Amino acid sequence: MVEAPNRFNAPFIGAGLASYVLYDGGRLPLADASFDRVLSVNTVYFWRDPALMLTGIRTG
Repeated sequence: MVEAPNRFNAPFIGAGLASYVLYDGGRLPLADASFDRVLSVNTVYFWRDPALMLTGIRTG
């Protein structure tokens, strides 16, 4: 799931401009305030608890 975007965006990843993290719907494996934006495409209908998920990725 994460291999294709890593290959496609290798120049951006190498420059420190992008990163991809595989997320299973539990606790985010990132420190608080460690990202500026979150992108999720065609995934919300797979989430067990959408409200909890959105709370977990909401930036302060």
